[in-house]
Amino acid sequence: AAQLERLQGRGDVLWIEIGGNDILENLPPADYGAHLECLLNRARGHCGRIVMMEIPAPPLGGAYGVIQRDLARRYGIPLVPKRRLMAI
Repeated sequence: AAQLERLQGRGDVLWIEIGGNDILENLPPADYGAHLECLLNRARGHCGRIVMMEIPAPPLGGAYGVIQRDLARRYGIPLVPKRRLMAI
């Protein structure tokens, strides 16, 4: 979230692709959700449009994906499915 200050006025779209390290480091899903929501709240004031890449959650890591999908829906942020990235 601190990096958003440096992005001020540098484009119309903010592409968010985060969460993989949170899963690898076993960050509790509730903490991941709180951090992501903080980022989304701050980003709304800096960017005209936000797009988010779906997190590639491992087996038994589905809670992270549920949180991300819920926040994307709540904030009206398009969520690009991970299968799109995998197809590339």
